[in-house]
Amino acid sequence: QKKKKKKLYNKSLFGKQIWSHSVCGMWHPLCTFEDDKFDCTAVVMANGVKHINVAHTCAICCAHEGVKVACSTENCKAWGDDRKHPYRFHLTCARQAGLEVSDCEHNQTINFKKSCFNHVGSEHVLRAKLEDFIELERIRGGIDLKKICKPMTLNHAAKLLNWSVYILQCLGWAWRWAEWWVQNGDNWEPLIEAGQNEHEMTDEELRIVKSTKESRCADARRCRLSAFGAALRNRDYDKEPGDDRVALDRALRAFLHIPSLVGPLKQYEIDFFAEWLARGYRSKHKLLGFGKDKITVANYGRCLHLDDKSPKYELGSRPLPGKQELKPGQYFETGIQEVDDFLKPETFEGDDYKSFIKTKKERKRKKSSSPPNEWTEETIATIRSTSNIGTRRRPVEQEAIFSSADEEPVDQTTTPPPVKVKDKSVKIKVNMSTKNISSVLSSSPSDFDNEDASDSQDLDSSDDFVNPKKGKKRRKNRRYS
Repeated sequence: QKKKKKKLYNKSLFGKQIWSHSVCGMWHPLCTFEDDKFDCTAVVMANGVKHINVAHTCAICCAHEGVKVACSTENCKAWGDDRKHPYRFHLTCARQAGLEVSDCEHNQTINFKKSCFNHVGSEHVLRAKLEDFIELERIRGGIDLKKICKPMTLNHAAKLLNWSVYILQCLGWAWRWAEWWVQNGDNWEPLIEAGQNEHEMTDEELRIVKSTKESRCADARRCRLSAFGAALRNRDYDKEPGDDRVALDRALRAFLHIPSLVGPLKQYEIDFFAEWLARGYRSKHKLLGFGKDKITVANYGRCLHLDDKSPKYELGSRPLPGKQELKPGQYFETGIQEVDDFLKPETFEGDDYKSFIKTKKERKRKKSSSPPNEWTEETIATIRSTSNIGTRRRPVEQEAIFSSADEEPVDQTTTPPPVKVKDKSVKIKVNMSTKNISSVLSSSPSDFDNEDASDSQDLDSSDDFVNPKKGKKRRKNRRYS
């Protein structure tokens, strides 16, 4: 394989020394777990190429590279995909974006579960994470956080900071999952305390917020959810002094005033979240995945807006969320019109690998198409400029073209070597010597018309010949292009 298909060999596992994340190896669909050991035979003994399906893209970063696992939910279908394929994503992207990536042991077997945004468990929803976050502080400060001024241990502060980093990870990918949330909502379920009966409680007591696609779309635009995620990802609040405090605080409070996304929060809850999430951002922790620590995403397909093809993961011409001065009691910026893809089906044409390969083949076929029937001066000049027989050519305007440094110049006005023309528009066989090529390039179609076919000789070209109609080339010892 190394000698016959060098390009394929270089792409394989055997062509170069490569490594794999341990979590990617564990979660690879071809790997199995038996007797406390992972069996990777199906990957190692393969041809080294088909273990990664580049025909599919990660639903989060939209890249073709790397191992992508499908959603574990049966009959999962990517929104807008007519081929009825499930969502697929890299495990590292899924974990950082807040999707469900978990494993559990049952009957001495490990069950791996990975869920897309539409099928995650209720405990992985952003609103549920915020509820678990504040529950940790309620243990110390009371139900209404009235004892929040009590002394805090270093261990408790570290837990709060870790929670803030965990939630900001998810918010940093809001530029991607905001469209899914607008289209389908989330899978949040009420948090039932001990002794409570869900069937006897009202929607207000359960803190249920009803919403529609249209209302969620309006909410996402009011708090500028997609732009906020892009700003966090690129650490745009670090570019000007003070933005990581004033502008960031405004953007966080706008996000926290969306009940359909975070629930009906009270003022002390909003203050707590805004303060600790801002601290998590300013910590510049590597686990945030912001700035230089961010995951590289594709610059095509679903990572671009459908209207103007601008990247979703960058602010671009959009203003920084929270930068606008607001009146007291006002939380949402006004007068800002920015592009988004809310309520628009995702397109799979731009990053579909099969269509890309098809386009590539068509481009290659078009490049090697047949030359024109009539050899114009422009065509001859083009052939001259692209021909390379192993020697350096002199400029076309010179009267003589040297085949090598030791050979005599060839007079271009002489009659070309005798050739046998069976059909002038179909095939011409030419002796591929340097002198003959120089003469042929300097001749015109009329020269071949005046040549007597009976006096011509059929030249043997078993090793080298050019078929102008099909554009195919065969060479043995030297290159002709």
